[in-house]
Amino acid sequence: MVKYKLLVALILIVTNASFGQERKVVRDFGIWVGAAVQKKVHKNVRLELDQQLRTHVNSTRLDDYLADFGAEYAISKHFDVGANIRYIYNVRRFEGARHDLRYNVDFGFKIDIVKKLRVYYRLRYQQKFETFYQPSKEFNTTIRNRIKLRYKLPKRNQIYLSGEVFRFFPRFGDAYFNTIRLCLGDKVDITSGSIDVAFCYEVEPESSWPASFYFLRIGYVWKP
Repeated sequence: MVKYKLLVALILIVTNASFGQERKVVRDFGIWVGAAVQKKVHKNVRLELDQQLRTHVNSTRLDDYLADFGAEYAISKHFDVGANIRYIYNVRRFEGARHDLRYNVDFGFKIDIVKKLRVYYRLRYQQKFETFYQPSKEFNTTIRNRIKLRYKLPKRNQIYLSGEVFRFFPRFGDAYFNTIRLCLGDKVDITSGSIDVAFCYEVEPESSWPASFYFLRIGYVWKP
């Protein structure tokens, strides 16, 4: 019940942030497309290599190219830990492209509420280094909390709803909530792996000029 209340609270926060009094919201739409290879190298260890393209400005311009390598270790049936490193080719609107590097460490928990309904929780700590190859590189830190509800349908579909809150810690200045993200999607198991399609919405809740971003996310995972 507590997890359901948290999801409702996230929706209310997003609604308030998007339609708050006398605040102009900048809206945009993009498409995120990704392909990954996932391999279980031990009964408790899984490796993944992932690449993504992300667009913005109503999906007319490239926003980011991402390349990820990560590992996950299952501590038990309910708990897991993971780590990931990401290269980001960041195409900025006015200041040219930038080569960033990010790493994150995850802690995850999952449990079945009823037979086909599962809840996931993930705590992520991440650090991002801007233009990482320069001596005067800048970095920032984000802590992310995500709750995901997944319902398994009789065949191969797994529909889900997730809500995530980003707490941003700049190198200089006070921490603040810079992003809230909601996603509604369907993960389909196929012979070679899985296909994940989701429609997502994110907003900057504490900005005086908040950006409101909708995106369609399509991902394919090959499991050799």
